[in-house]
Parts: sequence; structure tokens; C-alpha cells
Amino acid sequence: MHSNENRRVTANRLVLSLGVITLFALALFAWRSNQYDRLIALHTFGLGLASAAFAVPLGILLAWTCLGHRRLNRWMLHFTLGLLVIPVFLHVSTWDAAIGKLGWLTVKEGETLKPLVSGWWAAAWIHGIYAAPQVALIVLIGFLFSRRTLEEQALMESPKWYVLTFVRLPIILPLALFGMFWTIVVSCREIAATDLYQIGTLAEQIYLGYSLGQFNSIAGGWTEDQISAAAKLNIGLSLLILLWLAISVTFLFLRLSRQEKEVDHSQTFLMINAPDSLETRRILFCKRLLSFGVLLTLLFVPLANLLIRSAFHVKMINGQPTQVYSFGQMVDVLQRASTNYLQEFYWSITISLASSFLMIIAAILICWFARNSSLLKFLLAVSVIASCTFPGPLMGSLATKLFTSVEWNWVRFLYDRTILPPVLTNSCFCWPATPMLIWFIFRGTPTEIVEQARIDGAGQGTILWRFGIVDHWPELVGCWMLVFSLCLGELSASQLILPPGIDTLPRLMLGLLHAGVDEMTAGITIVMVTGIVLISTIGWRMIQWRSGKYFTSSVR
Repeated sequence: MHSNENRRVTANRLVLSLGVITLFALALFAWRSNQYDRLIALHTFGLGLASAAFAVPLGILLAWTCLGHRRLNRWMLHFTLGLLVIPVFLHVSTWDAAIGKLGWLTVKEGETLKPLVSGWWAAAWIHGIYAAPQVALIVLIGFLFSRRTLEEQALMESPKWYVLTFVRLPIILPLALFGMFWTIVVSCREIAATDLYQIGTLAEQIYLGYSLGQFNSIAGGWTEDQISAAAKLNIGLSLLILLWLAISVTFLFLRLSRQEKEVDHSQTFLMINAPDSLETRRILFCKRLLSFGVLLTLLFVPLANLLIRSAFHVKMINGQPTQVYSFGQMVDVLQRASTNYLQEFYWSITISLASSFLMIIAAILICWFARNSSLLKFLLAVSVIASCTFPGPLMGSLATKLFTSVEWNWVRFLYDRTILPPVLTNSCFCWPATPMLIWFIFRGTPTEIVEQARIDGAGQGTILWRFGIVDHWPELVGCWMLVFSLCLGELSASQLILPPGIDTLPRLMLGLLHAGVDEMTAGITIVMVTGIVLISTIGWRMIQWRSGKYFTSSVR
């Protein structure tokens, strides 16, 4: 009874805090904003909400297919984890290969250079597909903190509709709200889809203003209002709204994480040894059918788009140019995609290696010593919130101003001749996932053993090396591989600050996507997706070796 009362008080405080923060942010924005800020806010949050309309239902369905102890559920779980590291611009490429200006469906319909789907709905769909596995992971973690016994008791005493309405929905709705907020935050940070489909969000306006000011580039199809908004952008107020979103997500995350202490993990909602009698044949059939639909939407169709586009070429038959598809053409395209861009592959891998090592070392030190320090926990939370809040182009532009505002020659040398600026911006953009993974790994270290080692006279460095690194080296290596995969696909922040003569695959892909997905772009996408998925899969397996066993066994 006392535990229920504490949960009720915590929930009321959460709602009150979010309400106060919301009213303050909206009031300040309405008081100080102008028409340009309101236009950008409308585009930013409109895209975020439209993306959430796709991401939240799809994420919940994807999470449901992962629940259970069958082989299909395990495959769906690994598929969901693999989708987490696919960057936005690769999702753009997979769908534009069919419906874009050079897509195989577009060409087949005789509408070359006229995309079948573009604009708001295309950008919202891409961001929804990108955020769906993240929403699914949120739902899975939320279910992990819920009690199975409550549902079983309700099923014995009440009809199924009552259990669905008053037991399952109260668990799903907060998770859906969390997923909606998270989708909006994620949509505010990226520029790949917004730049291609010309959606004037905050991140895109920062990138547009930076491009017009730094490179004197052509604005393309942007309207006069959007160009004026980019020139007169009030970043502070817009960031205030994004900060409110990030704080709201943090509140919801803390609310979910506090439930972990109240859960008997031997009776979790996702119990692996749950008897088959709890699932009827009709539910199993529906889950299999839904799993096939999810795989068709998120895997088979995008992959088929890339393969068909890479196999496409024009051949002269009886003196007439004819559209044909051949396996030999696809093999040739994949071979050229792997060998013609070695310089871009080299710089992408180099920057990603440096960024991932920097983040892993920083996260290990901070997370280990933050276990017993409230100040470090607060600073860690602030760094994660700030990294989630700042759009990628803003990080790149701020880094540019930081390096160019100093007159020292060695600073200018670092800016013009080294990869330090893109490494720093890449690290800042990808930072939120790193401490979360490291914290999850270190939470399994028994406090009693660490305290006993400290009593025996071991120093902080010795304790960190023995119990933090040596005991968890497989998980840490796996974490590094995951972070490396994320860094390899980062585009929004580092592309603005690359030194002259250095180009990366993400920036190359962004330029190619503006021209349309031809066979070479499709080939590069296949190579990148294969590499990222392979590296991240090995990383997940290494984390599962020890720390991941509990989670993966619980969600099966």
C-alpha cells in the first residue's frame, strides 16, 4: 500500500513538473518569438508529430513481435536492435530508390525526375521508420519493469477486455507518450530528410543559414520566407522548446527507471519460461502475421528497392534504349561501390574510430565514478540532455565559430589540417547513447566487492581497472563497436566542419541523394548497411555475452 502511494505521488509530481515546464516554455516563446520563429517551430514540431504518428504505432507493434520465447521473437528482437544503428540518410536512400526522382518505380511509371512521394509525408515516413525501433526499445524496457503477476491475477478475476483496458493500456500509454516525445527530439536533430525534401525545421534552417553564409551555395527550391527565416533565426528560443522536450523525456525516463527497484525480476512481465497455454493459437497466428508485415515493411521492401535499383541499366535492343535488370549489373555496381570510394571510406572509418574511442574512454571514467557521486550523475544527465537537445548543424556551426574565433596559429592548424573538429562534433552528436550503454554495463558490478577492495587499500585506478574494465571487457568492446557504428553514420554535425580535401561517406551520400538514387548510390547504400549491421550485430552479441543475457532472456 505504501509502495502504491509513493508511485502515485511520484506520478503526480511528474505531471505537475511537465505542466509547469510546458507553460513556461510556451509563454516565453509566445512573448519573445516573431513570425519567423513561429514558422520554424510549426515546421519542426509538425514534422515531429507527423513522424510520431508513424513511429509510435509501428514501434509498439514491433515491440509486441519481440515478446515471447520462440525463435521468431528472438529474430525480431535482433532485427529491432540492428535497425537502431541505421542512419537517416540510408533510410532515405532505401525508399528513394523506389519512389524518388530516379527510383525504379518512378522510372517505370514514366515520371523520371518527378518523385512519386515527396515533401512532408516523405520526410515524416522516413523519420518515423528511423524512430520506430527506438520506440520499440522504449516499450520493451518499460515492459521489463512491469509485473507479470498483476496481469495474471486480473485475468483470473476479470474478462479480457477489462485487463486490456485497465492493466495493459496504463502500461502502454506512458510508454507511447515517451516514444512520441523522443521521436520529436530525434526529428529535430537530423537534416538528411529535411534537406532533401526541403522541410524548414530548426536543424535545416541552421544548416541553410550556415550554407548561405559560409559557402554561398544556391538555395534550390527554398521559398523567400524560409530563406528569411534562416537569416533571422532566433536560435535561443527554439532551443528552449527543444530543451523542454529533452527534459520531458528525461522525466519520463527517470519515472520508468525508478520502477526497476520495485520489480521482482523473477516474475517480470516478459518471463521467458511463460507456458504456451497463455497464448492462444489465434494470438500466435496474429503475431506471426504481424512479424511478417513488419519485416516486409522495414526489411524486404527497402532491400528489394536497393537491389532492383542497383540491377537497373539501359541497354540498346534493336537500336532502341531499353530498361533492363541483370544480376551481373548488380554485382558490377557493388564492386565499384566498394572500390571507387576508398578515400571516403578511409576518412569515415578514421573519424569514427577516433570519435568512438574518445566517447568510450570518457563514458567509462564518468559513469564509473558517478556511481557514488551525485554531482557527477547530475553533470552526466546535463551532458546527455544537452547533446539530445542541440541539432547537429548547430553543433557544427558552434565548433566552427569556436575554432575561427581564436587567433592562435596552432588552433587554426588543428581546424584546417586535422580531423579534430569533425571528431569532436561527431562525438557530441553521438554522445547520448554511449553513457547509457556504459551505465547499463557497470550497473552489474556488485557494490560490496568494490567496497571490500577499497577497504583492502586498492586505489581508485586499480579498482576501475580490475572491476570496471577487466571484468567487463567483452561488454565494453561490444559497446565500442555499437558506438563506432553510430559514428560511421553521423551526418548532421560533422559535415559542416570537415577540413578541405576530406570527404566522408555520409556527406558524399547527401550530395548523391539530391541528384536521386541511381545504381551507384544504391550500391553504396548496400555496402554501408551491410558493414554497419555486421559491426553492430557483433557488438550486440558481445554485450549479450554477460550484461545482455538478462535483457534478451527477459524479452523473449
